[in-house]
Amino acid sequence: MNQRMLLMSSSRQGQLGYLEHADAQIHAVLKHEPLKVLFVPFAAVTFGFDTYEGMVKPVFEFSKNMDAVLALMDKYRQVPMSLADACLVRMTELLNDPVVLTTDHDFRIYRRHGRQIVPAVLPSQ
Repeated sequence: MNQRMLLMSSSRQGQLGYLEHADAQIHAVLKHEPLKVLFVPFAAVTFGFDTYEGMVKPVFEFSKNMDAVLALMDKYRQVPMSLADACLVRMTELLNDPVVLTTDHDFRIYRRHGRQIVPAVLPSQ
């Protein structure tokens, strides 16, 4: 399986939003294909972490959703469902009009709110 990875040392530049300055590079590497993307903050913060965390405060707080996430993992234990996948499915239950961009075809199996299809964009087979 071919995998591509883009490592960046800066998530912001000037007054631009997160990763806006790298839009061309991101699309060049990822080639506009739907993929799982992981953004890891706290790289080299030059000011207090509390200030930084306030700037990138997560919409999804695992501690508040842990029971629901673990229930999803238990429900799909035969697939099996990873913690990351369970968090993504849970996020679709919390957000308005969510869409998951992924290459993971397990998202065709997973359901949100019990029986609703998880809105996902996957590459064609």
